[in-house]
Amino acid sequence: MAKSYEKQIEELKEIITKIENGDAGLDESLSLYEKGITILQNCQKILEEAEMKVSELSD
Repeated sequence: MAKSYEKQIEELKEIITKIENGDAGLDESLSLYEKGITILQNCQKILEEAEMKVSELSD
């Protein structure tokens, strides 16, 4: 089951905090960065789909 938009945003915030605080080494930071990019892309897709639905309903 896909994670909700809100849960993905929370996960992204946690990743950002870990990277910014220096809690992770270089390898882990790179891995977290890649994971963050994937989450961001998923969130953008969810928003685009929601925008299309709103647009369809408005017509």
